Amino acid sequence: PKLIAVEPGCEELQVSFRMQGEESWNGYPLYGYQVLVNGKPYEGAVKFGSRNLDIDKERHVITDGALRELAAGQTVILTMPELNGNTEYSVTVRAVTVDVDPDTETTTYLSGDYETAQTVTVWTKPTAPVITDTISGNQTFTVHYREADGMGLPIAGYAVFYEGKGDSWLEEPAAEVAADAREITVTGAINGYKSEADKTGWDYRLAAFTEYKGVR
Repeated sequence: PKLIAVEPGCEELQVSFRMQGEESWNGYPLYGYQVLVNGKPYEGAVKFGSRNLDIDKERHVITDGALRELAAGQTVILTMPELNGNTEYSVTVRAVTVDVDPDTETTTYLSGDYETAQTVTVWTKPTAPVITDTISGNQTFTVHYREADGMGLPIAGYAVFYEGKGDSWLEEPAAEVAADAREITVTGAINGYKSEADKTGWDYRLAAFTEYKGVR
């Protein structure tokens, strides 16, 4: 098959290829398609849209009828959702045909040629930055921290979420800084304790974030 693209994602990737016609099968019926990952048949789940495809788990061949119904030349996008983040994968696709000998009733599976694999890095969520100290001031506080690991993507920046911002404080950061910063300051903080009775302070969370094609 014509390999079009391999697109990485968060603990998954998508591979797109162009469906073959019967003239590519050398006179044998098509049995299915096989995704090769790092030179070996992929053994995990494969999705076509929201559909989990049927797979011959012994031979690791996608045999689902949903692919058989597609016309030659049509582009197929398959998703492999069970991959490890922060890991490099080389991916390509090949067709598998089947030859049944009517005299001996033996079945032979024939693996087709494949194009050069494309290599991508699948990512996962970044590690938490290690906080080294927090300095409080008048309606402000500054957090110092060590660099986080992007786990497959470069760190794009750091953000602080501050409880004093209200019930939805974990949804919108109180402050953000660039990836090379090692301190972040929140202004407009509430002076004093959240609870004077038991001396409970206001909570905050520091997180690193990554971006891929403009999406965090």
